Amino acid sequence: MSVAEPFPEFAIPEKYAGYAEDFALWMEEHGVVQIREVGIRPFADTIWPFQKGLAETFQNDPRIVILKARQLGVSTIAMHFAYWLCRFGEPNSQHILILSKS
Repeated sequence: MSVAEPFPEFAIPEKYAGYAEDFALWMEEHGVVQIREVGIRPFADTIWPFQKGLAETFQNDPRIVILKARQLGVSTIAMHFAYWLCRFGEPNSQHILILSKS
């Protein structure tokens, strides 16, 4: 039984069905990023090729360990992925861990 059967208000509208299958597509079309001195911009305006690959890796691999530098957008992609899982993923417990030294 899907969550939409007893709770039809949780069903994903038909126009968003493709996003449930493709995180990278959803992120490009609906993701945003905040840039200093510029403000909030669509992710599609600033996305780098490696970030598209990382988005696909997030969707396809259940466990990922990333040693990263600052200002690469990895944390932003992780936050978008966490939201995408909550919005389009199967109903279950999602465990999200983001650590920062600051």
